[in-house]
Formats: sequence, structure tokens, C-alpha cells
Amino acid sequence: MIEEFYNPEDALEDSSNDTSNVEASDNNLGFVLSSQPKSNTRSRHPPPERIHQLWQIFIENIDPLTKVVHVPTLRPATQKSASSIGTIPRSFEALMFAIYGAAVMSVKDDECKQRLCEPRKTLLSRYISATRAVLSRAKFMGVISLVVLQALVLHLLSVRYIYKPRTLWSLTSVAVHIAQGMGLERDGVSLGLPPFETEMRRRIWWLLKTHEFRTAELCGLAKFRDLDTGAESTK
Repeated sequence: MIEEFYNPEDALEDSSNDTSNVEASDNNLGFVLSSQPKSNTRSRHPPPERIHQLWQIFIENIDPLTKVVHVPTLRPATQKSASSIGTIPRSFEALMFAIYGAAVMSVKDDECKQRLCEPRKTLLSRYISATRAVLSRAKFMGVISLVVLQALVLHLLSVRYIYKPRTLWSLTSVAVHIAQGMGLERDGVSLGLPPFETEMRRRIWWLLKTHEFRTAELCGLAKFRDLDTGAESTK
């Protein structure tokens, strides 16, 4: 099944905005099985000016190395969301928290205190926990949404030095299976998709696969397991 390509502006008009308040526990098993106590993640968002700072850090430090999102397309949606936190759809909220977490992960503690006025450890814990909660609210294991997958990929990058290698490998495998369910292991050219969508799918798929290769290696497994390079495979 192929997911319709994500348009950030369309996502902000999504009327299925979540009204439930669910927070993630500190248990990784609970994150996967969606077993969380109730809490409010809206209050975890920073003020608009801080959102813009985190977005800029993300552009400077994360985007040049990952290309999980397309910054020119995402920028207007992020700016709009910063001034209307209460109306953000659950999928886009997950992506925003994932961006916060990735941005904080990319700076040292001194820079974090200087630019964001809080310790790195405090902010990282806050945004990683909130990302897990919103991903669970968005039912990330059951929905077909490119933006939710983007949030999950950024989350995995944010926790790669926090979670144990086997935990990270297992969660990465979940993300790969979600991507396969969306058809990302097949190249967009063979599916007749537009060039922009084809390229974004390639970038997300291969970032996920290389991350899976690395985490498998850390667990003592062969690095390039299940590498498919067939004619219709993602280029």
C-alpha cells in the first residue's frame, strides 16, 4: 500500500486533532505497546520564540546530515504551528517534538544553556518523553503516514546514545517494517510517483536501513543483512 505524499500545509488543516491526553512512560516496552499514563503533552511545547530557535538548530545541525524532511516545504507549516499549538494534528505534533529532541541532542550542554536557557539533559528528557507520547497517540504502529514515520526516524536518531543497542535495533526494525508497509522499499519510479516524492521516500528508506545496519552491528550481527538491490528496489 502506498501512502499519499505528505503535504505539511494540508496536515495543519487536518480536522482529526487528538483530544486525548496521553503521556509516555519511561518503559520502552510501554512505548511500543502504547501503555501510558495520562498527561498533557500540549504543555510540553516551548514558547513560539523557542520553537523558532530549536527549528534553526535543527536546520544547522541535523538537516545537513539526514534530509529526513524537506526544509523549504516544512518551514511554513512549522512557523504556522508555533503560533497555534492547540490546533496541531497529532501526526504533525509528533514531528515537531521529534525535531525539538533532535535539535537538543545535537548541541553540547554549555551551548544548550546559552541558547535555550535550560540544561541539555532536562530538555532532552522532556522532548524525548513527549515524542514517545505523541507517537503513541498517533498510533504510529498502525497508521500509514509519512509524517509519523519521519517523526519516528528522528526520534530514533535522538535516542541512539541513550537506549541500549538491542532496544534501539528492535525499535529501528519496527520503523523499517512500518516503512515497508508504506511501500518505501520499492522505488518511486517503478511505482509511477512524482520525482519529489520518489526522492523523499529514497532518503527516508536508506537512512532507516543504514541505521538498522549499524544497530545490528552493535548487537553482534552481520552489518548488511537483508540488503535488497533488485530492479524495483529503492535506489
